[in-house]
Amino acid sequence: FAFVNDWAAAGEGGDRALAEFFVLRGYRRAGVGWEAAGRLFECLPGIWEVAVSGTNVPAVNFWRTALRDDSIQELKEFPGDGVRWNGTIFRFQSGDPSIP
Repeated sequence: FAFVNDWAAAGEGGDRALAEFFVLRGYRRAGVGWEAAGRLFECLPGIWEVAVSGTNVPAVNFWRTALRDDSIQELKEFPGDGVRWNGTIFRFQSGDPSIP
């Protein structure tokens, strides 16, 4: 499942943020997460943030790989400020930026 909202961990605004993303353990490492993420970002184009807890190293590694898709543009990875967010933030454009 995926929950999407508009709260930006970096405080820079944007169109969408991934609040929660979960793949059942039995389906992990089988490409299900990559497929689901790709479809989500394709269906909802815009400026996205994916904020990952500083203690969730496997999730950071997943997103580093999953966001290498051709539909992802202007990918930036940076640390949160420790106040608003403590962890890694991925910020990117999905889809065609000329289409609202």
